[in-house]
Amino acid sequence: MKTYGLLGSKKRQKIVVGTMYRHSQCNIDEFYQLFSETIAKIAKGTSAYYVLGDIKINLLNATNDSRIQQYIL
Repeated sequence: MKTYGLLGSKKRQKIVVGTMYRHSQCNIDEFYQLFSETIAKIAKGTSAYYVLGDIKINLLNATNDSRIQQYIL
C-alpha cells in the first residue's frame, strides 16, 4: 500500500500515497479493521499521507448503518 514520492518545495517533504480497494462482497467490518490498522501505521511517521480508492460503501446509508458511521468518523 505504500508508494513514496517527493513534494517539490523549498523543503522536500516525503509523502505517502496509498490506494485501497474493497470488493463489493468484502465484509465492511474486515475492510474497516484493515483500513484502520494501515492508517495507524502510516500516521506514526512524519510524512504527509493521502489515501485514495474505491471502497464501495454507500455513504448515503450512514444514518441507517453504524458500520458506515464508524468508517466516516
